[in-house]
Amino acid sequence: MNPICKSIFFSVCVLALTACAVGPRTLKSGASATSLSPKVNNVAIESMIDRRGKDAQISDITGKAMQGADIMGWLSESLARRGLVVGARAKESQVCKLDLELRKAEIGGVATSKTASVVIGARNTETQDYKILRGQDATVNWMGGNGETNAALGRALDKALEKIETAC
Repeated sequence: MNPICKSIFFSVCVLALTACAVGPRTLKSGASATSLSPKVNNVAIESMIDRRGKDAQISDITGKAMQGADIMGWLSESLARRGLVVGARAKESQVCKLDLELRKAEIGGVATSKTASVVIGARNTETQDYKILRGQDATVNWMGGNGETNAALGRALDKALEKIETAC
């Protein structure tokens, strides 16, 4: 078999395996907590709102809606696990306070790769300054599994949060 045919055959096999992965994907907040980014101690989150549009949902790479925790529950727990004070306790905090808007959280894929994107709007509650925080993770899509999907979203969130202090 010539090298071009081998490449095409391999690509088709990988795509077939990805498409045939069994079971629905589940959005799990604990799965995104394997953060490599440093904990943020001088920022508190007073409020969060979902601004992704009507009927927005997170879909896995095959386009099927992910089940499990709602996206704002995922975001809230993920922020808390990264050391951010979230909710009512934030009002009592003596650090920079932000209101967050989830603008985008999605998984996409092309051929054998997958991309996770998270976009968050952050408004400083004192100065009313507004910043857009973007995070993206692009990796090889080995099997399109649940763990891969959640880890990719977690890494994209980490990259967005690397810039959170710029909103203060």
